[in-house]
Amino acid sequence: MRLLRYAVLFCGVSGWWLDPRFNLDHKPQLPEAMAFASPKCSKGLVIDVGANGGRETNSARALGYRVLSVECLVPEYLKLQAQWLNDPMITLLSGCASDSVGMHAFHHASAASSLHSSALGGEAEMKLAKKSRNRVSNVPSFPLDPFLAEGPLANEPLCVLKIDVQGHEIWVMQGIAKAIKKHRPVVIFEYDPRFGPQVNATVPYMKYVMGYDCAVPNPGKGPNTHCSVCNVLCMPDPAMWSAIKPSDFLKEKESVLASVLPKSVPKSAAKGEKMLVEKSGRKWREKKVQKAG
Repeated sequence: MRLLRYAVLFCGVSGWWLDPRFNLDHKPQLPEAMAFASPKCSKGLVIDVGANGGRETNSARALGYRVLSVECLVPEYLKLQAQWLNDPMITLLSGCASDSVGMHAFHHASAASSLHSSALGGEAEMKLAKKSRNRVSNVPSFPLDPFLAEGPLANEPLCVLKIDVQGHEIWVMQGIAKAIKKHRPVVIFEYDPRFGPQVNATVPYMKYVMGYDCAVPNPGKGPNTHCSVCNVLCMPDPAMWSAIKPSDFLKEKESVLASVLPKSVPKSAAKGEKMLVEKSGRKWREKKVQKAG
């Protein structure tokens, strides 16, 4: 009921928070979140919820972090398992992070697959769903707090939390709320109001429940900065915005990240066509694997 009240309260007025104290001139990604975290948390744990393809997990691993990677799609999970089977720095979970243990209907649409049918309302998502024959299956869901409370990851400081789950972000946040309050990581998550009214609860939850300072791309300041589809970057302490220049950090780590990130961004990224960006990313990874073989 609390979530429903959030969603109803902020549905239709999601633009009110798009003028934060700190504005970004582009769409932030996980490496920049790690840059902001690095002064206080240069070694520790990065959680990648929605690891589809594994690029962001690989970037965190390349920078020396341990990674907890979560993937709902079974075919993608099996690919990632084969890739990371012998890597002790990566823990891979199959299933959907949420706020409770259970089974959920999972709507298949390739990279746009979601636990919410409302997330498949866009033209691109509908095409992907049709290509997947509008298949719906049951998948396990679980909160992440128990994995961090005990076991091999219990003693790791949580540095960065990344969430990209096609409209299920608020439930992931609630399922890892204890760890967020304890470790105060940098948080980055996708925001797309087309996925349903529940999306509008994410930023208020991070700001007013968790006490974070959040920023989004400033519309018109650069490519792909509109917030019809954007990444929200949240700091536990507003002072962290000025503690480091992410560009300097990324330049310093350029040679390390070059081994796991593509050399150029697909042209479709400038138009915010997320589906095409992810499709291009998969093609790039497949070419890289073939070349390595």
